[in-house]
Amino acid sequence: MLDARDLRLGYHGRVAVHGVELHVERGELVALVGPNGSGKSTLLKGVARVLRPQAGTVYLDGKALARFGSRELARRLALLPQSPVAPDDVTVADLVWRGRYPHLGFLGLARRPDREAVGWAVRATGLAPFLDRPVSSLSGGERQRVWIAMALAQQPDVLLLDEPTTFLDIGHQLEVLHLLRRLNREQGLTTVLSLQDLNHAARFATRVVVLQDGRIHCQGPPAEVLRPDVLRTVFKVEAAVVNLPGDPAPLIVPRRPCPPEVERSGGPP
Repeated sequence: MLDARDLRLGYHGRVAVHGVELHVERGELVALVGPNGSGKSTLLKGVARVLRPQAGTVYLDGKALARFGSRELARRLALLPQSPVAPDDVTVADLVWRGRYPHLGFLGLARRPDREAVGWAVRATGLAPFLDRPVSSLSGGERQRVWIAMALAQQPDVLLLDEPTTFLDIGHQLEVLHLLRRLNREQGLTTVLSLQDLNHAARFATRVVVLQDGRIHCQGPPAEVLRPDVLRTVFKVEAAVVNLPGDPAPLIVPRRPCPPEVERSGGPP
């Protein structure tokens, strides 16, 4: 349903994503992984139409994103950027309601479908006890749930998230990822997210896309893609990949960084 063809993206004349072909089927949960600077965030911005492509086209259900009106696209696709910041003193309820903006009718008046969508988003994220609290008073994991609820209130077909676990402790990271997997499985929400933690990608994604230097190095099911040779080539680490009994997700155990390559001209200067 989401199809990027020969996509080239960059900033101020510099190319950061080179001719990427990314195809996401309805109901997938796809994790983008790669070293810092590999193009994960840039690719998400291009797929969300936040960043205009230098070349190539992104399609949603066969229709080029450039042909969507802004409100029409916001009803179909939601992007949660890295470390979003809420306005001062905004409450949880106010922020979640902002997700309904693309759907509000004349004069911005809420209708029954809007109230039902917000209620569902609040229940799905477990935020009912927090509705009257300022977002700034919540913990990191709770704030992230509020942003996800706002995106869910849009009722998008596709949810894009740029490193949604950044700056969260391990408990809140797992809380957010379990929520996203539940929404993907129970609601069929097509989800594409970038992650730094390879074990999180291995455990929660149905497909992993490995980026290197703005290109797709490989992609596929986690167990087929997150191999020692890929970790050595892309992430420059020596690692063991362990398969625990009864657990389909591979466990990646980093051991040491790869030694720097010695120039052929002979040893260090």
